[in-house]
Order: sequence, then structure tokens, then C-alpha cells
Amino acid sequence: MFKILPMSWEGSLRRLFPVLLIAASCAATGQAAAPIGYPKLDIEMPRASSGPVLSAVDFFKQISPSIYLIVAAKDEQALKERDDVYEGSAVAITPTLALTNCHIVKGRQKLVLIQKRERDANVVVVASDPRTDRCIIETQTMKLHPIAGVRPYKEVLVGEKVFAVGNPSGLTATLSEGIVSGLRTQRGVRYVQTSAAISPGSSGGGLFDERGNLLGITSFKIEDAENLNFAIAAEEYWRKGASRPTRVRQGGEDSEGRGRSRGRADGAGGRLRSQRNDDRDE
Repeated sequence: MFKILPMSWEGSLRRLFPVLLIAASCAATGQAAAPIGYPKLDIEMPRASSGPVLSAVDFFKQISPSIYLIVAAKDEQALKERDDVYEGSAVAITPTLALTNCHIVKGRQKLVLIQKRERDANVVVVASDPRTDRCIIETQTMKLHPIAGVRPYKEVLVGEKVFAVGNPSGLTATLSEGIVSGLRTQRGVRYVQTSAAISPGSSGGGLFDERGNLLGITSFKIEDAENLNFAIAAEEYWRKGASRPTRVRQGGEDSEGRGRSRGRADGAGGRLRSQRNDDRDE
């Protein structure tokens, strides 16, 4: 747990950010990290929808099929024994690709993607930038339901209503609401600050506007503070990282991620719990 002394937001996050990344990679000790790199996406960013404002009920019906549960383990044996298994969320952007956070999948070679009674136990990481916590995963046997649109960061307004959808504390497809409470840039990465609640397991989930456009990928919160929750701006996932000059395609090269899935301050990935929902076919 972290107690934040009075200082600027940038100062607080500057203090916490290195700790978050260190905590997220603790499980990688003794493992050689695979230099997957973060290439430029070879697909266009979906245009934002200008459709009608949705009620919370209609929003959930439209968006929840695009939010997936990730179960991540070191290997097949660890998954079977429920040994140090973590879970998080992912947002589908094509029938085969989904956005998530690296601190969920890094260091865990066995990745399972779940949506109700559908699952793919052979998910791979095809793009990874642990420095900015951006990862993209690809399914092998499961057809995903992609989101309809993405709002550019420059169009997001402080004060507008937002919804977050993820899998906090093992509760799949959980909806929360709030407002955009700030727009921040730290170490060149743009974040949407929100009052919408996130918890362990929410990492990799989506932050959306009232029309169902993706604004960001929910990533972490500052503990011992009220409603200081952060999402990596969705547009960041279409920015090329400082890595090898290759491209991710729908059906990209197999790669593997390495590291730990839970940040302490607080990266919102969580340990797999014994409690399950009726809609999860475990």
C-alpha cells in the first residue's frame, strides 16, 4: 500500500510509476525476457461513433461482448494446480486481436481468453512494450467481437461521463461509471484519469464514452486516495514503440510475454479466486 503526501499529480505518479513497473515484473526474476517489441499496428484505428448517447443498460448490452477475461499462468501445470495464477481483462479490436496491459501477461506463458462459455487456451502475445504497459494478444481458435470505435485522446473532455467494463475480483463483465476527472501525460504516455471504479482484475478492461467509443485501457489506481484511477489512452496502442521495425497483422507472429501480472500501486490485475460467476465455464 502507498500513502501519497500532498504534491502535484505528476509528482505522485512520478514516484509511483517506477514502483508499479518493478512490482509488475517481480515474477520475472531469473527469467530471460523475450524482446517482442511494440511494432506499428497494421490496422487502422476504428473511427469514433457519432451515434446516440446510450443508457447504461444499452451500453452494457453493446460493449460487454467485447470485454474478455484473461487467465494467466507460468505454464500449463501451474494453471492446472491454480498455482500463482492471475487474471485480468482484454478489449477486442479485431476478430483475432485484443488490447491489454503487459503487467497481466508478462512472465506468464500460458494465457487463456474467456468470454462466457467460449475460451481459447492458446493465446499469444504479439506486441509488448512493458515500459508503457501496452500489450496486444492474439487468439488462435476464438473469434472475438471487436469494439465499434476509438476516440482520439485530443477529443476527450474532462467532466464527460464514462463507463468502465472489466473483470474485477473475479467478477466477469462488471460495469462501473464515473467521469473523466483529468487528462495526464507521464513519460510521454497519455492517460485518462477517471472516477469510474477499478479493482484488481480490471487491468486491461475498457474505459468508454456514452456512445460506446473506447477512450482507454484501465490500468492502475493510486491507493489510499479517493477515485484516482487511470487508463492508458486507447490511441497509445496505435503508436509505434521504440522497438524493432515490424508490423502486427491480424494473424501475427507467435510470441510470448514474460513477467508479473499485478502492479502494487495498484496495477489492477488479480490472483485467480475460487469464487466464480455462473457465466464462466471453469
